[in-house]
Amino acid sequence: MKELEYKFLVDKEFFNKAQETLKRKYKKISVNVIEQANYYYDNDNFELRKSGITIRIRHKDGALKLQVKKHLKTDKRYSLCYEEERSVDMVYGSITVEGKRYDLKGVLHTRRTRYVIDDGIRVEFDISSYLGHEDYEIEIEFLMKRIDDVKKMIEMLDLPLNKRGKGKASRFFEALKSMRDKNYDMTKPKEI
Repeated sequence: MKELEYKFLVDKEFFNKAQETLKRKYKKISVNVIEQANYYYDNDNFELRKSGITIRIRHKDGALKLQVKKHLKTDKRYSLCYEEERSVDMVYGSITVEGKRYDLKGVLHTRRTRYVIDDGIRVEFDISSYLGHEDYEIEIEFLMKRIDDVKKMIEMLDLPLNKRGKGKASRFFEALKSMRDKNYDMTKPKEI
């Protein structure tokens, strides 16, 4: 599956204001709230992250899906990735893909409020918690034929188009690496 999306990491106040603006502007939209958990995998060298690949098991709506996302570089502000998935029975402590073992590194919980504007545009307001962090993200997923409508929506919501937003996996692994680095420093013997 091909996925096109804009991602915006914002503060709580902006997040709430943008959500209210969207609801006022689009009266006839469908809304649903989703709770999901992403269990992320990699090795200790973060080989997958460095390769632009995310392996996760997503728990949503009572189902577990093993997902592999391949992030492609673009010269655009939006991100493009290909995602494959299949059902699994449980969250595994490690996964072997193409002969390489990847270990479970942790979980990110998200409360998502999804607005389906119309055919080809979804706006998702995500509150995510992971490794002692909480953040607020607005994602706009769209079909390429709707790019002009999406740009108008971004302008209407006053979202910052000047920088590329980091995805949940990137934020999770940055926090994990920071924690690992701090723990490593804390365990070093002091030189006297």
